[in-house]
Amino acid sequence: MTLITIRQTGNWHDRPNVEVSFDQQPGYALTVRDPFDDKEEERLAWYFERHLRFPFTDQVKAQAAAASIGRYGQGLFNQLFHQDEAIYAHYRRAVAQGGQTLRFVIRGGPDFHQLHWEALWDPARPHPFVLDAPMIRSGNQPIDQPLDVQPSATLNLLLVTARPQGRRDVGYRTI
Repeated sequence: MTLITIRQTGNWHDRPNVEVSFDQQPGYALTVRDPFDDKEEERLAWYFERHLRFPFTDQVKAQAAAASIGRYGQGLFNQLFHQDEAIYAHYRRAVAQGGQTLRFVIRGGPDFHQLHWEALWDPARPHPFVLDAPMIRSGNQPIDQPLDVQPSATLNLLLVTARPQGRRDVGYRTI
């Protein structure tokens, strides 16, 4: 399994502002920008946040927004892996083991997490990475809060079972 860490190192106007590393080795300094302008971002916001409330209206606009997600993800991919031949070679070695062996960690501030990292997509692959590989988002700063764990003889588990078919699903309390 290959861990690919994408970490914000500066603000949007800084060059470079991102470091990409593989398996916690020294990283590559890159510059990443939002692949879309404000108008395109507004269309994506509408699609992700408001379209599902009324999914039968604005079908043409919705189809255009859905199609643009692929362009967005490929734009992010090109910024990350095509700025430098060495990073692309490293990426190719990692992906040669299979897309399901990759794991992504995205670290940065709130502005960095506004990018749609789940759309990240290598144009040579059939679909975005998120369908094969986990993407973990976290802040740049570690949480500096000590944990006070009390010993206990009881182990509490929360089990959630989806029951979309109602009465035809798994019986209540049978698991």
